[in-house]
Amino acid sequence: MPATDQIPIDHFYYDPLRKKFIYRPTGQVWKRAGVDALVGAVEGMRATDWLKQYTVGR
Repeated sequence: MPATDQIPIDHFYYDPLRKKFIYRPTGQVWKRAGVDALVGAVEGMRATDWLKQYTVGR
């Protein structure tokens, strides 16, 4: 169970054209460090690396 200050990974996606991480609920651009800090590791990877590999443009 995630800590209360964590955000689920599915709230983000990676936009490869802009090279940005997007927060789905608001469309706001987040910095890599912020996503990694608030999401945490996913399947042993940094959240942003996971997003780049599995959710590009979704």
